[in-house]
Amino acid sequence: MMRRTITSATAVIALTFIALMSLFIGTPFIQTADAFKPQAIPAEVQNYAEKEARQLFIEAVSKDPSGYGYSSAQEVQHVTIGEGFHVYLIDPQQLSLPASHTFQDVIRPTDQWEFIVYSDQQAMSFLRIGTTSAGYQLVSFGGDSSYVKSALQRLPAATSNPYILVTDKSDKYIVKLGETQQELVSIASPNQDLQSFGVPNDQAIQSTSIIKALKQYQVQNEHSDQDGGSSTMSTRMIGTTDDIATNQPTFRIVLTSITVALFCTLLLWVIMKVRTKH
Repeated sequence: MMRRTITSATAVIALTFIALMSLFIGTPFIQTADAFKPQAIPAEVQNYAEKEARQLFIEAVSKDPSGYGYSSAQEVQHVTIGEGFHVYLIDPQQLSLPASHTFQDVIRPTDQWEFIVYSDQQAMSFLRIGTTSAGYQLVSFGGDSSYVKSALQRLPAATSNPYILVTDKSDKYIVKLGETQQELVSIASPNQDLQSFGVPNDQAIQSTSIIKALKQYQVQNEHSDQDGGSSTMSTRMIGTTDDIATNQPTFRIVLTSITVALFCTLLLWVIMKVRTKH
């Protein structure tokens, strides 16, 4: 009778362990798939960009307008805030997986939004907004937004799914998930590396060819094991922060999941052991 009890307890523990492992290890991949759910810019973010962030941009850039590509401080005073995008990063570990074929397979969301800054209807700069415990703040500004504007014009108009901005180091991509669930991508930076893999830099294309090229580039150049983040562009860029903290690599999540599963299994085993003795 005792042997049957122990055998039953062992079976329960084994099944529980398998269930927990499946649940927790599967979580990161579910999160990756669910991450690609583009939403409109939150009203409070849009409001902060058009008022507080714009004013901070004007105050800073007016001190050195030519350094940011403007003719004078007077021109800077009249800038306007244009299109905004939720910022996503490419996870190199997800990119290296054989099953990754589209951007939604390899990206992770950040808590940042990037806006195009216009001067007399001409795309000039960026400003990026992030979240803090106290609300929102201007994270970075400057750069050359003309590439993003050109990329945006190559894509069909967004309807139910807004565009998102995917960054990988200094490279940028405007991504649109269409009604047929086919990702349409337009490269928004002067990326010469992808052109060497046959990826056009002047038209909107399906994401599969870009992901394939990025995989090849990753292998050839031993791509960093950290998530991509914006860096200095052709025009002066100030205040760029490290986006890595908002996107922990998948292996850390898996490691945590395994630890939790083992702890729960051990706890259950102890409980069953105590009951067996009684």
